[in-house]
Amino acid sequence: MGYTTSEARLRDAIQRQENQGPRARFMTGLDRLKAAFVQALGIPAGSDFEALAYAVTPGWDSVAHMNLVAEIENSFDIMFPTEDVIAMSSFAKAKEIVTKLGVDLNA
Repeated sequence: MGYTTSEARLRDAIQRQENQGPRARFMTGLDRLKAAFVQALGIPAGSDFEALAYAVTPGWDSVAHMNLVAEIENSFDIMFPTEDVIAMSSFAKAKEIVTKLGVDLNA
């Protein structure tokens, strides 16, 4: 069965997350959130994350948005309610949502 580019990237991201093992414990929650954005949106790690916004950031379209949601959910073992999937319109909003779902971004 052939995979679309988005499916392949998502599958690869999930595999990398699983392979991180103990190393992931040394990343803060904020680092893990940034890593999810880097992976899902294909942006440089040194990006200005606070400036990232849906439909403004190149590559952050509806398909990338769903990949980003999946990447964040997998990174933190959480599940976004539908209203939060829709509301996540920026990096700042993503921080707010994951914090609301119990993620400590400082740990």
